[in-house]
Amino acid sequence: MKRLLSLACVMVLAALMLAACGKSEFGIIDNNDNHLTFTAKNAAKDTSVTAGTLEVAEGEKIAVAADLKDGQIRVEIYKAAEGTELKGEGDPILTGNFSKKDGESGTPAAGKYIAIATCLEKANGTIVVSVEPAE
Repeated sequence: MKRLLSLACVMVLAALMLAACGKSEFGIIDNNDNHLTFTAKNAAKDTSVTAGTLEVAEGEKIAVAADLKDGQIRVEIYKAAEGTELKGEGDPILTGNFSKKDGESGTPAAGKYIAIATCLEKANGTIVVSVEPAE
């Protein structure tokens, strides 16, 4: 009986530990030509997501805005490679490590761009990347 009680306690503790870990999710909930949203729910470190394409016209900029409860996410914006929507070429035109309510923007040449987001720490929240009129 004592053995059965010990086994039951171990099973309950294991179930509680698994429930506390929660499900890790990192993905895209909105993706169109001028707006995309990355969402993180207990997103694990080194998890990465690629989204594309953002279409930038003359007189427009790319803005990145974070709304993270915790963690840090790196966003890199690349010129889209010809003939593909999810592959970048060259060096990133904008790179930032975002946490809390950080934001950044840049005015690239007109064209198509992709965004790559990578969790630098376990993260919860959203990152919005949008094409907006340049000031």
